[in-house]
Amino acid sequence: MEHTTRLDELAQRLSTLEDQAAIRRLMSRNQWRSDGGDDSDDRVPSWRAAGAVRALGPPSVVGTDPAKGPGYWTAHGGTWRSTGLSERFDTARSARGEERAAFSAARRRWMPQAMHFLTNEDIEITSSGSARGRWYSWEAATVVLDGVPTAVWIAGRYVVAFTKESGSWRIADMHFQEIFSTPVDSAGWTVTPHVPYGPGQTALGSGPTPQGAPRAGNPQETE
Repeated sequence: MEHTTRLDELAQRLSTLEDQAAIRRLMSRNQWRSDGGDDSDDRVPSWRAAGAVRALGPPSVVGTDPAKGPGYWTAHGGTWRSTGLSERFDTARSARGEERAAFSAARRRWMPQAMHFLTNEDIEITSSGSARGRWYSWEAATVVLDGVPTAVWIAGRYVVAFTKESGSWRIADMHFQEIFSTPVDSAGWTVTPHVPYGPGQTALGSGPTPQGAPRAGNPQETE
């Protein structure tokens, strides 16, 4: 009897670990696709002149089952909500189904580029068919402010409810809480997508600065 109980406990712990791993992959794929990536595309997205706005499209959140097609999240009642955003989001704070798809598709006009980084993960399996996760989010993005593409930092938190359907986890509700959004001190990647760091560069005071290297405090100014 004790042996059987021990095996049941181990099976439950293993199931929890597998569920947490599946949810972790789901969130990773969601952010990857939201930022314009694709599971079969390992190319690095171009962050050159933001005026050349690339198609961003709606995220294709398909859950942990690869057989489910794009749009599975919103088609099955998943919601996206937000707090802390500007007044311009008043009409889009909560979106479901087709509304969410339309909102995401329109995002390319005012946020042509984005890259999310999730940290401080906390995933709790609350039952055999539901879970809750929390993450901090640090985001580099290009947004349009008064018609000008602007490099910004966005910090926030995600609180996400998940549900398990036919053995596959999906997002039931995603709540983004913005803590702050602020412009980068310079034009950032909208003008200089890559700076010439690397071999041959030296710290100030330890040697000559190579011709063309950015000066301290202004990555756009060159010698």
